[in-house]
Amino acid sequence: MTVPINWPSYVDAMAALQHLPLDATRRAEVIQQMAQIETLARRFVDFPLEAEVEPAPVFRP
Repeated sequence: MTVPINWPSYVDAMAALQHLPLDATRRAEVIQQMAQIETLARRFVDFPLEAEVEPAPVFRP
């Protein structure tokens, strides 16, 4: 179960923390982009994996 994210509040808080002024148009665009990113990421997070699936090995040069 996932907790819904309140993107308007999140964007307002992060902009305030970074002293980043956002006009209404930019704020709306950022909120829309964050919601789209969440939608795309949710597909990966919610993808079922079998117990036998192991992480790929790490190769270092």
